[in-house]
Amino acid sequence: MPNPDRERLKSLKIEFEKEQADLESVFKQAETTIGDGGKDSGRAWVGRTADNWRGDVRGRRGHVKRLLGRTLDEMQRKIDAMPEKVTVQEAAAMNKWHTLR
Repeated sequence: MPNPDRERLKSLKIEFEKEQADLESVFKQAETTIGDGGKDSGRAWVGRTADNWRGDVRGRRGHVKRLLGRTLDEMQRKIDAMPEKVTVQEAAAMNKWHTLR
C-alpha cells in the first residue's frame, strides 16, 4: 500500500512550492514599486532611502529564494529516501502516529 508519510510529505512539498511562488511574487512587487525613480515616476516611494531599501529587498529576495530552494531540495531527498509502498501494519502505525501529534 502507498506510504502515507511519503504521500503527506509530497503534498506538503506541493503546498510549499505554491507558497514559495507567492512569496517570490511579493518580494518582486515590492522591489519594482519602490525606489529607482523621481517624484513623477509613479513609484510608491522614491529617494535615496527608497533606493537603499529596494536594494536591500533585492538582496533578501535572493537569499530567501536560495533558502527555499534548499528546503525544497531537502524535502525531495527525504521523499526519495522513503519507500513508496509499506505494509498495511506500517501504514496503520504511521497514520496512528500522525493523528496523535
